Amino acid sequence: MERRIRTLEHLIETFPGTEHPHERTACITLCLCHIKRRCNMFFLARQGEGLSGDELSMYLDELAELARYAGLQMLIRCGQSGVLEVRRAALCYDFAFETISWALRENASPLLGYLESEGAHLVFRFLPGSDPGQWNFSEELTTAADALGGQIICKDLDDAVGICMTVPLGGDVHV
Repeated sequence: MERRIRTLEHLIETFPGTEHPHERTACITLCLCHIKRRCNMFFLARQGEGLSGDELSMYLDELAELARYAGLQMLIRCGQSGVLEVRRAALCYDFAFETISWALRENASPLLGYLESEGAHLVFRFLPGSDPGQWNFSEELTTAADALGGQIICKDLDDAVGICMTVPLGGDVHV
């Protein structure tokens, strides 16, 4: 959260001199949305509750809508049903946020994402409109994925490169 707040401060401080105020406003809104939803998830975790697949889908749609406002052509589909442990849901949300932020900076339009369960794993794939080879995931995201036994990798898909996060599905919450 601290890093996101610093990013937000930087976006706001540099706003007066920006060449593209519409896009900068969308990025500020995207960052505010991320902070708000992560706070929601924090309180759910403190209450011992999980996050439903439908709610996570709504959160992801909200990010995609804000990214489209900033000029990124994108679509995210959440095929996850049932309730997820908040740490796993938050990891998926953070993965989407970082991928969208990268795609906006690199103009990697279009961006397609799909989250689904595959066997005993939760798999979140993105297919960006440009090679994500130069993209570095934040240390916080990588550490969080590692802590849950997951991994984030770039996959060569013949004519494209995809970004994929896989996390064991354990820790489901039945509320």
